Amino acid sequence: MPLTIPMISFDWRLPEIALASVELLERNLSDENSRVISMKRRIKNKSSNE
Repeated sequence: MPLTIPMISFDWRLPEIALASVELLERNLSDENSRVISMKRRIKNKSSNE
């Protein structure tokens, strides 16, 4: 498992890295998420109306 070696050295910074990556992901996906959520709402409305 070559990935475990760098991860161990970053262990002390993992919380910081996780928070930063989550913030980046949220920023990048916010537009897509809003689109997906609106689509899901439309699908729900359609299925409940039928």
